[in-house]
Order: sequence, then structure tokens, then C-alpha cells
Amino acid sequence: MRVVISTLVVGLIMACTSGSAGQVATPSPQTYEQLAARPLKLPVVAAGQACPASAITLLGGTAPRVGTSVRFGFGIRADGSMWPSGSYAFNKTVWDFSGPPWLRDVLLRGSRLDGDGKLFFGGNGITSGAGAGITVIDSKGGVVPFYPRLRLPVDSNAAFYLYPTAAGCFAIQADSDAFSEVVVFRAV
Repeated sequence: MRVVISTLVVGLIMACTSGSAGQVATPSPQTYEQLAARPLKLPVVAAGQACPASAITLLGGTAPRVGTSVRFGFGIRADGSMWPSGSYAFNKTVWDFSGPPWLRDVLLRGSRLDGDGKLFFGGNGITSGAGAGITVIDSKGGVVPFYPRLRLPVDSNAAFYLYPTAAGCFAIQADSDAFSEVVVFRAV
């Protein structure tokens, strides 16, 4: 019986270790359409319930950051708050990666958690097929489009714009090959 078990174990080890030595299978990068097909995993927040905003880290400068793999900084507004304003189109948001820039592509989507309202993104990196969300007239009379999703533009100045359509509790879901992360914030 021991001989049979020993033979099976040796055969199993040989089968598992055969093939090219040192070759590791890596998954193919996902397209933006595949990332967009992932379900949104946003928390549910009842109207009137406190917004479970993600922890804030101060990383120098004036941009507090929230998030782990991708950190977002909303800056500090003139009234001292550090959150975006609802129904104001030019909430500049900066971002960076918490580790080395090994991440390939990151897709951002989001929504309001505690009532009616939507979250739109503006800037470079809008994904094809995202469809226009809304257009906003800027202070000089120009038409600025905002979309329901955004590809983080790796070659950009690491900034984009948020347009929360109302004050309330919002979340951004960042999806990549390596992670799926949700960041919750307030729009005031």
C-alpha cells in the first residue's frame, strides 16, 4: 500500500512540475469594456444616515487623499472643507497610486449613495462608448462634457474633474486588473 501511495505522490509531483521551468502564466490585461462590465459594489446608505466616508490621509501639500490602491485628493475649498461641492462642475480631483506604477489601466465609475443624484467625470481619458452624461457651461461660456465613467489617463497631469449633481454621499469605484476599490466621500 505504501508503494502505491508513494508512486501516486511522485507522479502527482512530476505532473505538477513538468513544463517549462520559470514560466509563470500572467492573465491578459482587461479591456475597459471588461472593467466596465464588473458590477458596482457600492455601499447602501439610507437617506439621512451618516455618510461612511473613507479615511483621509494628509500626504503633504493641501490635498488630503482617500483610498488605498488609488488615492484621490479633493483639495481644500475656500470655506475650509475638503470635499467636492454638489452641482458645481469644476471640482478638481488629483490622484496618485499608493505603490509603484505597475497598474495598467484604471476605470472610474460612481454614484450617489443616499438619494437621487449622479456622479460624472470630466477631463482626459473618457472611455469610448461611455456616452455623454451631461454638459455644463463654464465661466467663459464654453460647453464642457461630463461622462459616467473615466479612464485614468496615466500620461496626464494626474487630475480630473468631478461633477456630483447634488450634495450628499457619493462613491467612486476604481477597477483595474489588480484590484477593485470603492472610495466614499461627501459632496457639500
